[in-house]
Amino acid sequence: MTRPLGVLDIECFHGWFYVAVRDITKSRVHSFEMSEGAMPEALRAKLWAILKRYRILTFNGTGYDIPQLMYMLNGATVEQLKFASDRIINGGLKPWLYAAEFGVILQPVMLDHVDLMPVAPLTGSLKLYAARMHSGSIQDLPIDPKARPTTTEQDTLRVYCHNDLQSTIDLYRALEGHCALRDAMSLQYGIDLRSKSDAQIAEAVLTSELNKVRKTPVRQPGDVSQRPFRYTPPTWVTFQGECVRVLLTTIRNAEFEVSDKGRVLLPPAIALQKIAIGTGVYRLGIGGLHSSEVSTSHQASAEETLLDFDVTSYYPSIILNEGLYPRHLGTEFLTVYRGIVARRLAAKMAKQTVENESLKITINGSFGKFGSPYSVLYAPDLLIHVTLTGQLALLMLIESLELAGATVVSANTDGVTVRCRRERAAIVHATTRVWEQATGFTLESKIYTALHSRDVNNYVAILDDGSVKTKGAYSPSQSLAKNPVMPICAHAAMAYLQFDADIETTIRGCTDVRQFLTVRQVTGGAVWRGQRVGKVVRWYYGTDSTDAIHYVVNGHLVPKSVGAIPCTVIYEGIPHDVDYAYYVREATEMVAELGVATPWSKTPL
Repeated sequence: MTRPLGVLDIECFHGWFYVAVRDITKSRVHSFEMSEGAMPEALRAKLWAILKRYRILTFNGTGYDIPQLMYMLNGATVEQLKFASDRIINGGLKPWLYAAEFGVILQPVMLDHVDLMPVAPLTGSLKLYAARMHSGSIQDLPIDPKARPTTTEQDTLRVYCHNDLQSTIDLYRALEGHCALRDAMSLQYGIDLRSKSDAQIAEAVLTSELNKVRKTPVRQPGDVSQRPFRYTPPTWVTFQGECVRVLLTTIRNAEFEVSDKGRVLLPPAIALQKIAIGTGVYRLGIGGLHSSEVSTSHQASAEETLLDFDVTSYYPSIILNEGLYPRHLGTEFLTVYRGIVARRLAAKMAKQTVENESLKITINGSFGKFGSPYSVLYAPDLLIHVTLTGQLALLMLIESLELAGATVVSANTDGVTVRCRRERAAIVHATTRVWEQATGFTLESKIYTALHSRDVNNYVAILDDGSVKTKGAYSPSQSLAKNPVMPICAHAAMAYLQFDADIETTIRGCTDVRQFLTVRQVTGGAVWRGQRVGKVVRWYYGTDSTDAIHYVVNGHLVPKSVGAIPCTVIYEGIPHDVDYAYYVREATEMVAELGVATPWSKTPL
């Protein structure tokens, strides 16, 4: 039977240690503290009883809270715990080394623990995720971590700890679907995947599946230092133009080096290339191909259409089509990988959501591990073979489309967007089918009515069904992966582009203060009007402020913070001093940066 969920957090100072556990469905907090010596055995027994009642959720519990908790339950004193805490925070002590040094068992059988930190996307502090989620309150540690808190400061720290508990609950709610999927995958594979990132899950699942078919257990490849290697393109990579033929020769002759830390270095001869095909200029990179458009707007018309083509499962298809595998894992890798891809396609066809999503994580998450020297999947030559093959194949597609009479207006990693006369659309589609047959890949197509691009990574595309596809600064949706920057401006810009809605009317009609907020992480902390406002700052722009936020460490201006008013706590309603004119200017500028006519440019001076 699954235990109810409880969040846990710890505060540790000289002369004061505090543990708090909160049921996520209730407001009551179970708290335990001590100011000297060790916690009495009776209290430790009571805490153990509470821990065994819940599935414990933490943020960075694997690296901090659980080691400290286990040490405390073993009878450690306050000062011993503070010493151990400093070893983690200041010395970077890893959990397995902590266990050996302080004699603790990190995951006893009776403890059911899930760490949310690896589940959350990218890397960030709990405060940063709380700000991105628009949690009600974000708060920095209120006293110096080296201090011995007074009785009054202890009260302040309890409030701070309870606020972190609420932030952890908010984060769990945002990740609830991901956590449920990890529960299902853990049962499916018999591995505890609940506290792992997507890439870690991919590695764990592939390792488990490989161990079932290999005669010897999977191990890391060993020494990450490697000799320079070369890339051999597939035989089907061919070009007609002189520029791209020269590029292909350059790539064949280039030597790829691996740094002392195991990272692949892109040769300057490739990194500096600017590939001109038709009217477009393209650049290669470890991460993928990119076009170079800036502030361009394309509209479909009675004479012209906009077609977008994306390669289906691009990197997995390259791996399977080319028969690529890490040398130290052997061809068994392909057997397992092909089986996982086939199962995922079957699950997708059968609309088996959990199975489909779990296998998708394994397939997509594995690619990144090819470049990680700490992974059993580490294979830098494989990483380069996949990414360069993908980029060369896209350049082939771009060249063939240009020769077919289309104009490629954008290209990015696994897809292209083209403009062509409507009578040539059939020829364009026929050209893509020839490319599919030559490469073995599959394209999915969409029709755009408009594509407005600030650059290749920041754009608004309007589809023929009226829906909108956005990327980068023009994506107004809340995300744990990026800091919000005045989402109302993106909303207003999109409404203008999609419906010709008045920008100022959209902005003034918004009654949700969260849409006006900007979040920024400030290294070393920030100060506003002489007061510290934390390392994660959340603000809106107000008419009553000409002040700015500054870095504590050097006094420099935090970018774009003039007129900012920090918003540590979110209250209902809109502040009376919101500077609507500022947001209107920013939204109008966002539209202008797309190369689109704005209300300013439409209105005669």
